[in-house]
Amino acid sequence: MSTTRLACIRLGFGKRESIFKIQDVDLRDKDGQPLVLAHKITVQNFVAGVSLHDDGYVLQRKDKTHYEPLTPEQITQYQAAGQLPNPLPKYSISFWDYFFGYSLWIILVGVTLFSVLQWLVKRGGDDAPPAAGTSPPDSVPPHPS
Repeated sequence: MSTTRLACIRLGFGKRESIFKIQDVDLRDKDGQPLVLAHKITVQNFVAGVSLHDDGYVLQRKDKTHYEPLTPEQITQYQAAGQLPNPLPKYSISFWDYFFGYSLWIILVGVTLFSVLQWLVKRGGDDAPPAAGTSPPDSVPPHPS
């Protein structure tokens, strides 16, 4: 797993945005800085990941100091001008992004399953018949009829 993909692993509170470069493009921002085509995800954290949102394509400065989301209209305009590829390159969100994006739920399911299994093992031990070769527990006297 690359270190750029580990960007959304940081745990804590609030939103964590991660931007992943797709390719260089022939575009510059209003300050004349070169841009790259990228995609962005946002992970909402509450100690661990609660949700992951695919924010789609963005244009990011090569120096990574600023980004702008791309609207469908902008994409069409830039493609018509030959500044963006047509069709846009596909991207995918990795397993690890999803895993850490929803890690709180994975932790809660794991803790719940562990607790249920622990309860079942403990309960099963109380109701289990005596092992072979051991004496049965003291018997209770029969009920008078």
